[in-house]
Amino acid sequence: MTTIAHCKYDIFDRYIGRTMPQFPKGSIFGNPYVIGKDGTREEVIRKHKEWIFGLIEHPTVDRPSISDIMSLRGQTLGCWCRRKNEPKTQYNHCHGDLYAELADSKSYLEYCFSKTAHSSWKKIMCSEFDEKYMIALSSMLSRIDVSELCPLPHRIFRAFRLPFAKIKVVIVGQDPYPNTKHANGLAFAYAGKDSWPKSLRNVFRECGEDQKATTFDPTLVHWMRQGVFLINTSLTTIQGKPGSHSAWGWQDFTELAVNRISYKKNIVFLLWGKHAQSLKGSIEPGNLILEAAHPSPFSCKDFFGCRHFSKTNSYLAKHNLRPIDWNYDIDLGD
Repeated sequence: MTTIAHCKYDIFDRYIGRTMPQFPKGSIFGNPYVIGKDGTREEVIRKHKEWIFGLIEHPTVDRPSISDIMSLRGQTLGCWCRRKNEPKTQYNHCHGDLYAELADSKSYLEYCFSKTAHSSWKKIMCSEFDEKYMIALSSMLSRIDVSELCPLPHRIFRAFRLPFAKIKVVIVGQDPYPNTKHANGLAFAYAGKDSWPKSLRNVFRECGEDQKATTFDPTLVHWMRQGVFLINTSLTTIQGKPGSHSAWGWQDFTELAVNRISYKKNIVFLLWGKHAQSLKGSIEPGNLILEAAHPSPFSCKDFFGCRHFSKTNSYLAKHNLRPIDWNYDIDLGD
């Protein structure tokens, strides 16, 4: 812990004294000002931290700006934390510790990754968050309003929930859908309730013709559970602005992930479109690489007929690996 710092009072007055969430008594959140029997101090700190970083929701309270929160890094706070209408000198050690713990997190993205990715990935990728490009990327993303980030923070690294050892197939896309209600963190997957995106419809059309599949899950969780790693070359974008983060440094991160997977050998890599095919050089020998045009309406004519789904299963069977059931008609469980 560093020395307690007297920081800008207006930040605390705005975010601690007025808009921090008032969670009900008896919940794990406890009271945001007094830690009693409603939860341990560590539990309250953890839940507040998850709320700030967008990993959990509160029904009525908006989050503070992440850039404001991250600007307090390196300071142990507590002096000016107070309830509304209380003197400035009122100490609140709960929030002092909360923000000190936030400050100890190396980066916004590293924290999101640690809360989302499977433990097997953390050993492989965590050192990457010390790299300059990731620190810069994290800093830029932390300045974006959470409501404008696609996907939402708790979904950015969703593809990495798939255990490393379980991966058999890698499908590489371009960037998330530029809508927070549609992007779910998996390449090509769709979380919305209205009409499916044309790119996804074209993927299903090709899959249906190739595998005689008739039923599909637009979230693609059915595929992921069987060992399909669905990753975009860019893991974020801005609401309404497709490709807006394509030059922000994400490709270095996804390229490393693809490279590490390729060391497993006998992995099928489906590279759809030029962005995905730019990662071809990072794939080690001993794997199957299948390339095709992107399934978007602008290039789908050259995507149709690629027969990547049947070719994938043929390769897996040849190497004594269970083929993928591309048809969403069975319950695989969790």
